[in-house]
Amino acid sequence: PTETGFPTTPLDMISNGAAMKVSPIGLAHPGNPDAAIRDAITMCIPTHNTDVAYAGAAAVAAAVSIAVTPQATFLAVVDAALYGAKEGYRIGKAQAQIIPSPSVVERIRLAIEIASAESEFDVACLRLGNVIGCGLPIIEAVPVAIGLFLASRGDPNSAIFGAVNLGGDADTVATITGAIAGAYAGIDRFQPDLVGQIEAVNHIQLAGIARQLMDLVSAQD
Repeated sequence: PTETGFPTTPLDMISNGAAMKVSPIGLAHPGNPDAAIRDAITMCIPTHNTDVAYAGAAAVAAAVSIAVTPQATFLAVVDAALYGAKEGYRIGKAQAQIIPSPSVVERIRLAIEIASAESEFDVACLRLGNVIGCGLPIIEAVPVAIGLFLASRGDPNSAIFGAVNLGGDADTVATITGAIAGAYAGIDRFQPDLVGQIEAVNHIQLAGIARQLMDLVSAQD
């Protein structure tokens, strides 16, 4: 795949798809953001082989890697996202296509400023959507997801609803936000009735999928 893969359109090279799919990598490397970053970048190569995609994907993988550890704080998760983005750029500048683009790192910092400045979650959501955006580019989706996670103080219900209600590429941003917040907070923080509804509508058993992921994590020990 690293030799034959190619994006279907130029937009794919900077799209948020790279970040949407890497959360299981973070779960597979609990407490080891460097390993999560490495594997996230490997996953990017076939379809999102650009420095900006590396940065966004590495930010999410590193954040989930820290979020899933028992001792994690929501501030440590945010710091991990910044670290991942920086490392993604560092590696990307050496081996990926460099794309003229605003910085994922700086936009995460801006999202942190917005989320930290507002005491009301709804106000923070509106400002994040208006300033950062909630669209297809990875420079919007990843920073706004980090901002929503921080504004919600790691509560997955608030973070996911916030992402959905912003509009734009809401499903992807909610997926990224939910992956980070869910890893941080655990299943007990999710509303049981909503979990049941999702399982019924989609004909899936989330508990079984979660057990498979935990088996994967345990296999790394």
